[in-house]
Amino acid sequence: MKTNILLVANGDIESDLNVIDAAARTAHGVRRASARSRPSQILRRGFADSDAVIIDLDNDGQPLGIVEAIGGNENAPPVIVLANPEMAPKAYRHGATVCLIKPFTAGELASVVNNLCPHEHPFGIEHPVEAISIATPRSALRQAPD
Repeated sequence: MKTNILLVANGDIESDLNVIDAAARTAHGVRRASARSRPSQILRRGFADSDAVIIDLDNDGQPLGIVEAIGGNENAPPVIVLANPEMAPKAYRHGATVCLIKPFTAGELASVVNNLCPHEHPFGIEHPVEAISIATPRSALRQAPD
């Protein structure tokens, strides 16, 4: 059973915290990679344990290459892009499955994750939004090697 979300982050703390909250609501762990990573580094790591990839796309569009590499990979999970309204069309052209426009809430992101990646909660609850809320401190996230 896949239990993780791969977050490709650019350092936007508010978005990172919303992803962590949404992951807890949907019974997922979070693996983290830097938006400065090369697409080949992220692809090499694989997606065997990932239900989705969430890419935080900033205004300069730096991670668009990552969106394209993952979105074009038939073995990759769905790509959820967090973007400003101006960047959403570019993200879709580069292979995004869904774009969530900033600002967004953890509940909105949890709903997107539940719709794209339904799975059974480890405690037998299909969608555990109200079951348990576990806060994961940012320091506890595993940092992906660059």
